[in-house]
Amino acid sequence: MIRPGVVSLRAGQIFRAPDAAHRILAPDFDGLNLPDYYNFVRYRPDATPAQQSADEAWNRAQIFAWPPYVTWAANEVNAATAKGVRGKLVMPYVFNYNCPYNCAFCTESLERLKLVHARADEVIEHMSGLCEKYDTNYLYLFNNYFNLLNGFVEEFASRVVLRGLDFNWSDCARFNGLDYERLALLAQSGCRRLTFGLETASTKLLDVIDKKVKLAQAERVLRWCKEVGIWADLEIITGLPHEDEGAFAETEDFLGRNAEYINYFNINRYFVAPKSLMGAHPEQYGMRLRKDPDAYQRLLDGNFRWVTDESRQTPQVQNFRVYEFDEIDGRTSEEIAAHTQEKLIRLNAIQNKDFVDTFRLMNVLRHQRRTPGYPAHQSMSLAAAGGA
Repeated sequence: MIRPGVVSLRAGQIFRAPDAAHRILAPDFDGLNLPDYYNFVRYRPDATPAQQSADEAWNRAQIFAWPPYVTWAANEVNAATAKGVRGKLVMPYVFNYNCPYNCAFCTESLERLKLVHARADEVIEHMSGLCEKYDTNYLYLFNNYFNLLNGFVEEFASRVVLRGLDFNWSDCARFNGLDYERLALLAQSGCRRLTFGLETASTKLLDVIDKKVKLAQAERVLRWCKEVGIWADLEIITGLPHEDEGAFAETEDFLGRNAEYINYFNINRYFVAPKSLMGAHPEQYGMRLRKDPDAYQRLLDGNFRWVTDESRQTPQVQNFRVYEFDEIDGRTSEEIAAHTQEKLIRLNAIQNKDFVDTFRLMNVLRHQRRTPGYPAHQSMSLAAAGGA
C-alpha cells in the first residue's frame, strides 16, 4: 500500500509517493513521549510579584531570545537544579502551509500549491486548547510565515488581546506588509520572537533568487521590532552561486549596521534543493550540478544508523547535501566550499558576543551540575529555526 508522502525501498530502488494534501487539524499529542518538548525554567510560586515578573522575563529570554545552543545548555543546568525550577512544555503548532512567493532556492518554488490557512478563531482555539491541556503558555509556531494573509495579523491579535489570553509564542515572518502598528499588536498578543528570511543583503543576489525583499523596509521592521519588544532573528544564506566578495560585503555591512536591532542570525550554507527552481534549472542560475547517484541511498543508510544508535554516538546525517555544483564560467565546487568556509567564519565573528559568553558559562555549570540520566538533547529549542 502506497502512503502519501512516504519514501519506500522496492527491489533496490527508492520510490517517493506523492505528497499528502495539507489539512489544519487541532493538535493532539496524547500518547506521545514529550520529554523533548520541555524547557526547565524558573518557577517560584512563593516569591513576590516583582520576583515572579523578573522570573518570567528570564524564562521568555531563555525560550525565545537565546539561540538554540544557549537554550540547550541553560535547560540542562536548570534541570539539575532542585529548587525554583520546573519543566514547562513548549508546544509546537502549525496553521498554514504553502507559500505565495517564489524564492528560487526554496523547495516550494517549483510546484505552486494552493494556500492552506486556518481562520483566526480556529488558530486561537487551537492555541488555547494546547495551553489549557498541557498547562503551558509557551508555543513555537512553525508556519511558512505568520503574516501570510492580509488582515490576519489584526484579526488574530485583536481577538487575543480582547479575550485577555496569556500566550507567549514565536514564528517566522516576512518583512513585507509589516508596519509599526501591526508589530505592536503582535507584541500585545504574546509574540516574543519573529524570524525573518533575509538570506542576503546583496541587491544583485536578491534579484537572482527572486526574494522580493526591500532592504530599506527590512531595516525599518527590525527597528520597530526592537521598539515594541519583539526579538528579531534573521536567516542568512552564504555560498550562493556567484556570491562574489562585493555581494558578501553587502550582507556583512547590513548585519553590522543593524546589529543593535538583530537578536540573532542563523547562518546557513547554501545547498541545492532538487525540488526547487535552482535545482531544476541550474544553468539559469549559473550552476553546473555534480550529481551523485548514490547520494539518497547513503542518506537513508546514515539515517538508519543514527536512529537505531541508542547511545547517539553516531553523527547525525546532513540530509540536504545531495548535489554539489560548479559555477558556469566561475569557481569550482571545491573553491566555492573553501570561500564559503571563510565567509562562515566572518559571519560568526559579528554574531552577538553575549550569546557566546553565556554559552561558555552555562557549559561550565553543566559539567558541575550534570544530572545522571538526563539526556543532553532534551530541549525542543534545538528545532526552533526557520524563516520565510
